Amino acid sequence: MSARVTSARILSLAVLSLALLFTVMGIAETDAAKGNLTNPFYIQPRAGQQHIAMDSGWELSYRDAAIASPEELSGQA
Repeated sequence: MSARVTSARILSLAVLSLALLFTVMGIAETDAAKGNLTNPFYIQPRAGQQHIAMDSGWELSYRDAAIASPEELSGQA
């Protein structure tokens, strides 16, 4: 056997091994993602007193002091 044929077989074996490794890693990642893992980027929807509608009713203004709660803003012009 020539050196070229041996090198080609080693290269083919290395590529096949890497392809198999990446395939197994992809499957393992997919299975882990299906588990009970918490996604740190998911924001829970707010309901009840936690919910503040912010889709309308905005008015730009200036205030010197910080506010303690959103109720302090009602009635401000």
